[in-house]
Amino acid sequence: TIQSVLDTGLGFHVANQERVEFVRSPTRSGTYALKLTVKPEDIAEKKNRAEIRYNIPKDIEEKSEMRYSWSFMIPSDFVDHPEESKAFNVIAQWLDLPTQQEEDSNRGPPISFNYGTINGQSGISVIYGLKGADVKKGDRSVGQVYIKKGEWIDVSVHMKRSQENDGFIEVWINGNSITQGKVYGPNIYNAEVKHIFKTGLYRGVVGAATTTNSMYIDDLRVGTSPI
Repeated sequence: TIQSVLDTGLGFHVANQERVEFVRSPTRSGTYALKLTVKPEDIAEKKNRAEIRYNIPKDIEEKSEMRYSWSFMIPSDFVDHPEESKAFNVIAQWLDLPTQQEEDSNRGPPISFNYGTINGQSGISVIYGLKGADVKKGDRSVGQVYIKKGEWIDVSVHMKRSQENDGFIEVWINGNSITQGKVYGPNIYNAEVKHIFKTGLYRGVVGAATTTNSMYIDDLRVGTSPI
């Protein structure tokens, strides 16, 4: 379950506590799973979101290898954005907070998992790498996989945080690699600031998404050794 790790540096980015529920069903294992809900009018940290947040400890330095694993479910009644709309769902992201001088850079997270549909099929895409003027978002996609609503999806991630080309990520979904091994390249902008992992529903500026949706999360684990 997820409840047992809430005292280890985890918190929430939600509009209010009503958006956070511990439910007995559905669960991936154990007694409870986490249900996060976001409505169109919700604002948390200036954006439309409902996420659980993990602050990576300061003593885990750049070049450290990290492991993440969790399970999530997109429920069968989840209302997808029209494929032609600009609305999006980021369901996981890794980022380093910008300094005051960098706040207006609009650089986005170096790593994210985006959920959406292609030709009516649900799927996720792994976006990796630093955003630059000559780098389009589509060029940063390093893995895609179709998923089914109403089913638990198991995620495993191995990465090295680095500002240099020795940084990497590799991702497994339901035990299968979707990055075909390690993908290399810098994945943090600044090693001196707070680094954060978040999972849930992040939808950007208020008004871009017009739906109320929920997702479920369970079995969240973070460490520096194989999980």
